[in-house]
Amino acid sequence: MRTRLIAAFLAIALAILVTQDLPLASYLQSVERDRVLLALERDAWDVSASFEPLLAGHDFEAMAKVADTYSASSLARVEVVDESATVLASTKAGELGYDYSNRPEITAALGGDAVTGERNSELLGGRMLYVVVPIRSGAEITGALRLTYPVASVDAIVNDHLRSLYLAGAITLLVAITAAVLLAGAYTRRLRRI
Repeated sequence: MRTRLIAAFLAIALAILVTQDLPLASYLQSVERDRVLLALERDAWDVSASFEPLLAGHDFEAMAKVADTYSASSLARVEVVDESATVLASTKAGELGYDYSNRPEITAALGGDAVTGERNSELLGGRMLYVVVPIRSGAEITGALRLTYPVASVDAIVNDHLRSLYLAGAITLLVAITAAVLLAGAYTRRLRRI
């Protein structure tokens, strides 16, 4: 009798945890990815405004400095291309002068569209989130800014949150076990007396 009561209490606690935590974990993953993409997009527009006068003045040294400063504070990779998709500034060494015209997100930004997404990058060795925005001088598009962020970094943040969620679930389960044992013992003692 006591074992059945404990099992029933635990089954209820486990059902509550599963119905609450599994959807929460899935939601957390999508929210964190969306949060990073939104922050990158906001930053891309802000940073692109800094590049506009530098691009017009061909101040490559200042462009590199702005790119490095942003990259150091955000851990995002930064590339600036001119209207022909040639890299003018990059936080990755050896990229200057590289032709990015084969990248669809760059082509779209040079056409005036802001683009966000996720794709595989052989260069980075994994999946990346990216945001590309046009750099404008008045109505004219003079280049594009691309910010990339490794998906592995987002996954690490999500996994930290999930570990906390699972730890809370384990603690809740331990409390439920303790309560189930105590309550089952109290109920069965009373029933034995009757």
